[in-house]
Amino acid sequence: MSRILFLLLLLLAFCGSHATSTQRDTLVHFASDEHVLTADAIARLDAFLATIDKQADIEFSIAGHTDSDASQGYNEQLALRRSHAVREYLVAHGVPAEAITLRAFGERKAIASNNDEEGQAANRRVQVTCTLHQWETTADLQARLREGSEQTFSIDPSVDQTITTAAGIVLELPALALVDANGLPVTSTVRLNVTDALGLDAILGHELSTRSGDQLIETAGMVKVEAIGSDGAPLQLDPTKPLKITLPASAQKDGMQLFLSNDGSDWNTAATSVTRSWTFTEPFLFAAKSPELKWPAMRKLDYHAPKNTLRKPIEPVYPREPKEPQRERFNSTYRWYRFVSRETLRHTDELRFAKALEQHTHALEKHTRRVAQYEEECAAYPQALEDFAAKTKAWEKEKLEHYAQWQKDVWQPAWEAHQRQVEAVRPRNDSILSAWRAERDKYAEAYAARMDSLGSATTTAGLQGWVLTTSRLGWINCDRFYNDPSPRTILAVADPDASDEEVYLVFTGIKSMLQMQRNDSHEYRLNEIPKNQPAVVFAYKVLDGKPMLCRQDVEHTKKMKLDFKPSSFAEIRAALNELTGTKA
Repeated sequence: MSRILFLLLLLLAFCGSHATSTQRDTLVHFASDEHVLTADAIARLDAFLATIDKQADIEFSIAGHTDSDASQGYNEQLALRRSHAVREYLVAHGVPAEAITLRAFGERKAIASNNDEEGQAANRRVQVTCTLHQWETTADLQARLREGSEQTFSIDPSVDQTITTAAGIVLELPALALVDANGLPVTSTVRLNVTDALGLDAILGHELSTRSGDQLIETAGMVKVEAIGSDGAPLQLDPTKPLKITLPASAQKDGMQLFLSNDGSDWNTAATSVTRSWTFTEPFLFAAKSPELKWPAMRKLDYHAPKNTLRKPIEPVYPREPKEPQRERFNSTYRWYRFVSRETLRHTDELRFAKALEQHTHALEKHTRRVAQYEEECAAYPQALEDFAAKTKAWEKEKLEHYAQWQKDVWQPAWEAHQRQVEAVRPRNDSILSAWRAERDKYAEAYAARMDSLGSATTTAGLQGWVLTTSRLGWINCDRFYNDPSPRTILAVADPDASDEEVYLVFTGIKSMLQMQRNDSHEYRLNEIPKNQPAVVFAYKVLDGKPMLCRQDVEHTKKMKLDFKPSSFAEIRAALNELTGTKA
């Protein structure tokens, strides 16, 4: 029985140990066609920052939005400028730059109608979200790294399906391509689980490596596809109806092949085709130079309302009446071993009770004075309320008069001057925008025609990437062998404390990474490492609830040892972005 109770306690302790994240957010709004912070926006950000512990493990997400005036492309750039304005303010007030990520949605995520000024004003916003992380184990950090890389789709396998993931991966599944264990086509609803590993954070989060046997490979992106039937059983592909996958890529290299794996730690080549998707460059999103449609910025006009120093009167509260002492509460229990006679004990009790009665008399006198004061306060309270209401009304009137005068003397002249500047540059901006739209439409038509001729999905995910064809589900990888004939060497990294940690060797010149395993000698060791290829030992763990990071450049002439420093999740993600040459 005691053993069962012990196991139950262990189970409860395990279940209660997990990472927690709490979020807080706020909205700041902007004037039309502006990205300069207003006085109200600054006040809201100051109030929001006052609730945040900037020394904790925090992440900030900034999402910029606009109303529907102007083109979608212009609005996305305006939303990005607004996000940058908020980011610069947060960094100037103590928020670590690496803890901030930016997004710009333009007009695509409106929260109100754009048919009236009130709705447009609500849509001209930036949402700031702060996430506070608390960690228990290294596995918590690992789970956070792969967060957002897993998606589930419910599909009808009896018809052709085209699925686009959040990462831009396109899956094209022919009708009746999924079969059960007996090789029979499945027609009932199927759950398709898709895991993308395009970025280094997801690759490390899913414990993936780029090796095929003893050979190093260079990846262009990995994805895992699983199909689960309505009965919960795994499904496979009909070999005559392969799955087509389009992986987005920022650059295309020669020699890419299709690799398959069961767990993502070791890959085997597959005798199937890998082709390039046609590259389309949309002028606004991808060209080196986008149209410079810059309206003159209206100068910042600070407005400070008169301060309200009034305090609402506090309603009187009737004082609590003291309780009379009871004689029986002062009766002591006689104990023979205390060597005190009953008479002495009774006399002592009488003295204690008499003192309590005296104290109660004083308390009653004090209570009488407090009751008199309470009655006076009750009599004066209605008048105090009336005085407070009158003073508040006068203050509100003063504030409105002050604001009206500021509008007349400061804001209106500035707005009229701004409008004159806008009208002066409007013809030029309209001409630039018209020419850009014509160029964009020309490219879009050419792209659609080209994708139709290739028989691929006409989606933005196929703008640049690789088209893979596979008849097997599981981990799928677009790679090429690293065939550099440079000398190979052995990498050994000592581990002084043998704690729970994740250790990787990440190459910075090629997109390759290898998970390192600790041996019995308390060191991490890899064989056949390219000696001339720059690399970094990247390791992370959780110690006493605090993320720890080790990032060391590989120097083959020196003995290496893991050296962890206190960090944060934002710093870990920023370090990964730095290794891949991307920005948060």
